[in-house]
Amino acid sequence: MTNQTYDTKRFKLVVMHHQYFSLQDIEKQAYSFMTQDRKHYINLGEGYAIIRPRKLSNLKNISEHNIVKIRDCYHKIIRAKNQKGNVICKKDHNEECLKRVKIVKK
Repeated sequence: MTNQTYDTKRFKLVVMHHQYFSLQDIEKQAYSFMTQDRKHYINLGEGYAIIRPRKLSNLKNISEHNIVKIRDCYHKIIRAKNQKGNVICKKDHNEECLKRVKIVKK
């Protein structure tokens, strides 16, 4: 993949099963996140997010119908990224809650 922020041949993502990622952590630390229906959201702050348009140049033409509360879609989030583009939390296919992720050398 060309859009990875780390070298996948030298590093791997490890899910930390004992550290949960709560709704407050998503609101404070996550810049963007993806839900189970593969929709991408951008965190606006104050507990709100906006559905990311396909072209970011269309961001100024967004209506208020695209703004949602993070609380409403928290249970559907499968991955969240920070401002740098690094994955900070993830939900495995067999888990029901978000877990913190860290990058380690192989």
